[in-house]
Amino acid sequence: MKNPINNAWISGLVGIGLSLILGFIGIPYIYFIGTAIISVLFLIYYYGFFVIGKKYNNKLLKVMTVYFMLFVVLSGLPFTLYLKSLILSIMPLYSEEISSFESKIQSLEEKYGGIDNMPEDVLKKELQPTIDKLTLSLEPLIRDVLKILVFLHIGFFVLYGIPKIFFGIGLIKLGNKVKYSKATGILNIIGGASSIIIIGYFVFVAALILEFMLLFVEARKYKIKK
Repeated sequence: MKNPINNAWISGLVGIGLSLILGFIGIPYIYFIGTAIISVLFLIYYYGFFVIGKKYNNKLLKVMTVYFMLFVVLSGLPFTLYLKSLILSIMPLYSEEISSFESKIQSLEEKYGGIDNMPEDVLKKELQPTIDKLTLSLEPLIRDVLKILVFLHIGFFVLYGIPKIFFGIGLIKLGNKVKYSKATGILNIIGGASSIIIIGYFVFVAALILEFMLLFVEARKYKIKK
């Protein structure tokens, strides 16, 4: 890579764009392949900060970029595969109730020539027991999903939010040598500290924009060693 810092901001930008696109794609295999590509892109992204840390002899920044590179590898595709296995293990538990509900609707549509033609009392009588049974069976699932979300949120704070504080300190240590380093560092510290609540995610977006700007400016100063 002739200019790793230039490659870093480009890779990060492409990674963000690809992440947004994947959010609207429901095809599992494309999603998994896309996740693997995004992981590689963000490895290149963080490597750009490692090069900056090495250039300015900033040990903390180098250590934290290595950590986030490991975080990308360990939280990318493996986490996606875990979610896939979780979903596949849950779906068969409710397939019987869902199939029963679908078959009842189909039979009623055939009988009355469409769901719009069904009398309201017939809908209540025929479908309400199935809906109640399905709702009752979903209650434990909803509780489990909420527990998983809380666990993931706490894990995100510990494994990403807190390290971002140290990453921010490393950026601040660059001082006047690197443009936007202080502002970017401060936003990373605020975002990391407040990521335990929702506001931290919005701060990270602002920090990410400044990170791109920092990398872009620093890439212009990068000289290839011959």
